[in-house]
Amino acid sequence: MNDTNAAVPLSWRLLGALGAGCLCALPVGWLLATLVLLPFFLGLFFCMLLGLLIGAVIFRVAAPGKPFARPTLWLVGLAVAACVCFVSLVGEYYNVRGYDLPFPGTQGWQWHSVDGDATTCVRQTFAHRSFTPDQISQLRSETRQNFLDLLATHHPPGGLPGFVRWSLNGQALECPRIFSPHTTSLVPKQSGVKWVIRLVLAFVLTAGAILSQVLGLGPASPAADEDKPDDKPVGTEDARTKAASHAAHKAGQDDATG
Repeated sequence: MNDTNAAVPLSWRLLGALGAGCLCALPVGWLLATLVLLPFFLGLFFCMLLGLLIGAVIFRVAAPGKPFARPTLWLVGLAVAACVCFVSLVGEYYNVRGYDLPFPGTQGWQWHSVDGDATTCVRQTFAHRSFTPDQISQLRSETRQNFLDLLATHHPPGGLPGFVRWSLNGQALECPRIFSPHTTSLVPKQSGVKWVIRLVLAFVLTAGAILSQVLGLGPASPAADEDKPDDKPVGTEDARTKAASHAAHKAGQDDATG
């Protein structure tokens, strides 16, 4: 066996591939935050599909430096999968809370609000009422703050950890309606055991898809090496033997004719 199959230690190429995978995890995780909430766990299909794309990027960046040690490749694949799932969890939290995004406009870059589930829930209670732009801005900002205050009160310490606790127990939060003395109930789209199962399945499928590509950067198995031909192919020796036999047979025919 030659030395070209020996696994090399961690190199800058693999570190670059890890960085590229984590960079791809940012938009992919944010996209999955919405897709995984499709009914009947249909969104888990996109965990595999987008995981394959991330794995292909990692393989492409690190391929010139292969082979790498398999434990290192496992660590890289699992780390990127964990990054994808964490970004997805953060995106799921902000999809309920609401957030602001910069968009180019006539007066340069401006911040535009993206309504979360909390704002949408309150807004739907005023289905037959129109609002001025100032009232809409007030409803968004106050509803967002009320949601954060409710998380901090009922599921301390609030924020992302409070969102996780809220999703685990599925308790309804009574959000004030801002322009009415009444409240409206806000519940997570998925909660309890169903939410935990979805998180676990999303990580397993994403990690499996990424590792299916990344593990190809490892050394070849011994069985594959045994199947490789020797340095001097048998086919070449057979061809030479046949050519010599043919020449001898032709020389014998010439002698008989003479």
